[in-house]
Amino acid sequence: MGRYQDIVYFVTDLQPFVQREDLPALFGEIMILQRPDDMGPPETRRQEGYAYLMQFIDGTRIDLTFRPLATLEANLAGDSLSRLLLDKDDRIPSLAPASLAGYLPQPPDEAAFHDCCNEFCWLAPYVAKRLRRGELLGPKYHLDTLMRAELNRMLGWFAGMEIGFRQPLGKHGRLLPGLIGQDLGSVTISGLRSL
Repeated sequence: MGRYQDIVYFVTDLQPFVQREDLPALFGEIMILQRPDDMGPPETRRQEGYAYLMQFIDGTRIDLTFRPLATLEANLAGDSLSRLLLDKDDRIPSLAPASLAGYLPQPPDEAAFHDCCNEFCWLAPYVAKRLRRGELLGPKYHLDTLMRAELNRMLGWFAGMEIGFRQPLGKHGRLLPGLIGQDLGSVTISGLRSL
């Protein structure tokens, strides 16, 4: 598996970097390229920048985004893993050292825990009802998307308790099996109640 990098350039004029056919190839041989800012109906497209999502033949992936300089301050606070590569105009104040702080699970308060359990249990009858009717797509959506999100929150809190909320869970909880064991079936609601 290759490396993954998110690179953001803040520029005074965005237009020279929009829809540049030659730009992605400067980084290597492209396997697949996506320009999300050109996708979908024009009225739904993002306006705060222009991105090239590039997957290269060698396994490297780069998400290269150009943003207007006016958005610099708002974007600097957004990611605890940010590192400054170049500031040719000396516009960026010193950044805190890159850390995982912004990616650590947070313990829930009582209301968040209650809401999560309530939503999970609220959705369960919809799945049963629609399966009983012989429907498949609706229940699959409820299970894979809505209920899975709540289950991942619960498992994240459980893992946080196990590790003291000191390690990230990974995107979409991909690190959960290693943090709480491969057999996720052994995690019970009673274990979560001790939160």
